[in-house]
Amino acid sequence: MYKFEFILTEADYVDFFKFHAEQSWINRKTSPFLRWFVPALFVGTFLLVLPGIDNWLTAVVHGIIIAVFSIVWLVFEKRISRAINHGVMKLSIYASKKEGKLPFGKTTQITFCDEAIREINEISETKVKYSSVERVIKGPKAVYIYVSATQATVLPLSIFESEEQVEELMAFVTERQKATI
Repeated sequence: MYKFEFILTEADYVDFFKFHAEQSWINRKTSPFLRWFVPALFVGTFLLVLPGIDNWLTAVVHGIIIAVFSIVWLVFEKRISRAINHGVMKLSIYASKKEGKLPFGKTTQITFCDEAIREINEISETKVKYSSVERVIKGPKAVYIYVSATQATVLPLSIFESEEQVEELMAFVTERQKATI
């Protein structure tokens, strides 16, 4: 049995969102499409308006501007997408704060029993059977125990005493998960 008590911060929540966005299947599939869609949209729009431009110099200037925007997008697309995702996450947290509730419990007590994972915080008390665990992943800043495609229990690496304890817990959860299948 493992038991942890910790404070989850906004940074932990944002890190989970970023990690999940980078790891998600849909992101990996749509990223190449998005990377080329935006420049194609720029060029397509330019080609549509090109017949209406009377002055060749104006057409050349517009073409150069479109080319520059397309190149900037292709070079910085990952940074721009991350910045947009980060901004959306911050706005979500801000909106939740404004309503008086965060989308996560700050002070968390989590216990890994033989039959289930029990999580208690100021928002809720949850008991998750190991059969509901989809996967356990160690990210750069936390261990994520996914119970659905988008929901996970976040365990910041700072709560562990050593790397061995991280590996032991991950093995414990994985072992219990496989035993229930």
